[in-house]
Amino acid sequence: MLLLYSTGGIFSKYAAGQEFFGAGFWLFYGLLIMVLGLYAIGWQQILRWIPLSVAFAHKSVCVIWSLVWGILFFHENLTFGKVIGILLIMAGMILFTTSEES
Repeated sequence: MLLLYSTGGIFSKYAAGQEFFGAGFWLFYGLLIMVLGLYAIGWQQILRWIPLSVAFAHKSVCVIWSLVWGILFFHENLTFGKVIGILLIMAGMILFTTSEES
């Protein structure tokens, strides 16, 4: 579900690059709304099986996916700071999921 949610950023960035209220804008905006709707339904189903605190802790993986999409679709650069940020996010997720309280 988080992978699906992160694709919304692709559609919103493409929509922003289109002529306002043009056909391309409505196409990408419609895809964004569809992705967010599917995500909302899926997220509610996930919360039936996973504690809320765990689900939200893992939602930070969307930042990593956003970086991947930026590199693949928008030719953004992978900088040292971004790599450090990804490593910090991953370390936080690992620490949270392996802690005794969770």
